[in-house]
Amino acid sequence: LSVLEISPDLAAVVRAEDGAVMFVNRVGREILGLDGDQALAGISFFDFVPDDYSVLFESGMAALRGEATRVPMHLERRGGQLIDVELMVADCPADGIEDWAGEDLVLISAVDTTRRNRASRRIIAREEQLRKIMDNVADAIVVVDEDGRIETLNRATETTFGIPGRDLVGTNVGRLLGPARSPEGPPLTGLATFLKGGVPARITGWRRHFGRRGSDEQFPIELAVRDLNLGERHLFIGLIRDISERVAYEEDIVRMATHDLLTGLANRTHFQDVL
Repeated sequence: LSVLEISPDLAAVVRAEDGAVMFVNRVGREILGLDGDQALAGISFFDFVPDDYSVLFESGMAALRGEATRVPMHLERRGGQLIDVELMVADCPADGIEDWAGEDLVLISAVDTTRRNRASRRIIAREEQLRKIMDNVADAIVVVDEDGRIETLNRATETTFGIPGRDLVGTNVGRLLGPARSPEGPPLTGLATFLKGGVPARITGWRRHFGRRGSDEQFPIELAVRDLNLGERHLFIGLIRDISERVAYEEDIVRMATHDLLTGLANRTHFQDVL
């Protein structure tokens, strides 16, 4: 029992049939909310099992006895507070302890995972919040690893390119982009390696480029790439904006300025520009 007493986890010796607690270590008393010198007579381990998990103990300890892995569940401390634990039940020989002679005993060990699970739930909640924010952004957002594979994307990416997200995750980002040359002519710094799945140079500001829809139709976009360092991982965030309507409007303005509105023929301004 001295070894169990110094265990960093809950350790309790329990009668298999009715859950009567024969021994519980100091950590176990703290987890269950028992006073340090409180007598264990009349205390059953089943008293600490919430109703949601009582089905596991309908046959005493038989359902969990000998399970090879810890079972995640809740225990209810004295006072009603629920705690998260990972619990394991194993046979406990009663040899050498006269008072326990002939008893069918089990050793219950449980790791308190409340803080860890609470932190995990906070992370999941933050990720869900971030997902909702991303899905409400009008621009397409893709997160890409160092090999150019798409790890995550928002809803606008699916809408902009006409490709379901499940068909994009894990594929190279190059399938979303046209030739590595902007509509204005000069190559975009770092974009060639970005398309090939290498590590791109940072593309600061919005740069014009071409996107490629699932139908293979090319269309004008504005693109920005930002670094994202997560611990030892180096990722990239691609921000993509469909500017088809803006480009069409700009072309209309140029056409109206350089062509006669009635005949559609080139006007003097056009010829001056050519000359």
